Amino acid sequence: MIKFNSEYKVFKCYNMRVAGELMQRGFICFNVEKSEKDERKNAYIFKNTEQLIEVFNSIMKRNTSE
Repeated sequence: MIKFNSEYKVFKCYNMRVAGELMQRGFICFNVEKSEKDERKNAYIFKNTEQLIEVFNSIMKRNTSE
């Protein structure tokens, strides 16, 4: 579970499917860049908000229980 930290202006999502679900729920992905972790993958950049973190955690919780 990720905790909201207001020090960070952006939130990077490294999973395309999760990023797509965030966008379907109304969050705007304002940039896509190469991942620092794996250059074959992308990082989807969102504005860091408490609501985004809440939804991200609920998506990840649901995905791990499947």
